[in-house]
Amino acid sequence: MNTEVEIRGPLTETKYKSLLNLLKKKGKLVKESDQLAIFFKTPAHNLSLKGDHSREKLVLKFGGWQKGARREIEVFLEKGQFGNALELLKSLGYTKGHKAPAFRQDFLYRDVQISLKTKAVIGPHFEMETASGNEKSHKKEQAKLRKIAKSLGLKVWTERQYRIHTTKMWEAFHPGPEDL
Repeated sequence: MNTEVEIRGPLTETKYKSLLNLLKKKGKLVKESDQLAIFFKTPAHNLSLKGDHSREKLVLKFGGWQKGARREIEVFLEKGQFGNALELLKSLGYTKGHKAPAFRQDFLYRDVQISLKTKAVIGPHFEMETASGNEKSHKKEQAKLRKIAKSLGLKVWTERQYRIHTTKMWEAFHPGPEDL
């Protein structure tokens, strides 16, 4: 099972535009689309259902949502099964969740995925991620991501900063999970 290694940070409109131009020139656009993610509360992990114009999937990430390195399992669904997957989850007791729409642009740049997210609950931000096969390489991969972020002039949130920012923004948008 792979471990997702990720860093995140805020984007101003100016930084978004300059980063988008650079990634269009020096990176490869993998996908851009409106996305809907529904996050379900679980005791120790993050369970989500995600869908966009081309792909739908269930994702289970182990550990706290603010962590930069977590094991994850993705189950890809046949297109058009988002509603059925939601009904299945509701039947299993996941009847409340947080809906999080966003516009997402995913690029490959220097062997990592950089996602630019706008129209997001937590505001415009980037996510930079790669995968690690074992726990020993997490720190090495995070250092690689931070080096790329620094070369791009990006501010990276610490796990604590990300948790504080996200909690504040979510509470303003979602005072609690909603009935699905």
